[in-house]
Amino acid sequence: MATEDVNTDTSTEQSSESTTEHTVQESQGTGLDSNVAGALAYLFGALTGIIFYVLEPEDEFVRFHASQSIVVSVGFFVLAFATSILTTVLGLLGGASAGASVAFGLVSLVVSLVWLVVALAGFGLWLFLMLRAYQGKRTRIPVAAGIADRIA
Repeated sequence: MATEDVNTDTSTEQSSESTTEHTVQESQGTGLDSNVAGALAYLFGALTGIIFYVLEPEDEFVRFHASQSIVVSVGFFVLAFATSILTTVLGLLGGASAGASVAFGLVSLVVSLVWLVVALAGFGLWLFLMLRAYQGKRTRIPVAAGIADRIA
């Protein structure tokens, strides 16, 4: 993941991460510092992402984090919805016969356990993105950042 820092005026390279540094500035729309507004854009997912996207029309740092928050949270919502439908269908198919019930029940259990791991990873990603935005870094999630760049 590449990151950009908004704390100083110099450019540096750190390990394998691309880092561009800027000064922290006060946001025009909310009156918050850019790093605080960027972190708060992740707080309630797409909801706060949309709010900060609308309130900060000129702050590119906040708009990027707001856009990435929208994309990541909508992606997790779609994944959760698809997993829910899959486990429901497997449960319905498993009710057809006793042998199928055990097989579909086990597959449904495995899907649910995989979803639990994905959900925990998503929680960790959410905390990580809020922390990095608060630190003034622009952390780019590979697929989400490309879509966020087009939105912002």
